[in-house]
Amino acid sequence: MLSYYIMDAMRADPVNAQLGNYNRAAICNPAGVVGAALSDNNLRHWVQSLRGSLGDTGTCGQVNVDAISGNVTVTITWDDSRAGGLGAQTFVTTSRL
Repeated sequence: MLSYYIMDAMRADPVNAQLGNYNRAAICNPAGVVGAALSDNNLRHWVQSLRGSLGDTGTCGQVNVDAISGNVTVTITWDDSRAGGLGAQTFVTTSRL
């Protein structure tokens, strides 16, 4: 659900997505996303949602849009040990905008 959250935001803002304005290496802190553009606001809110749902420790999101193919890869990492899990977890979703 959290990976589709940012994909839907990009589908609602296709020009900025195709321009690469959503492309980010691992974002682990919402304060690390600066700017007032729609893409910045969407990314900042997405990372806040990730951290709120999965925990603050070790939770990061990464977005990569291939402007030629329109394929987007969203990677979410988090530490699941607080819930009795195995620690570092990664979830990758790939789709086309």
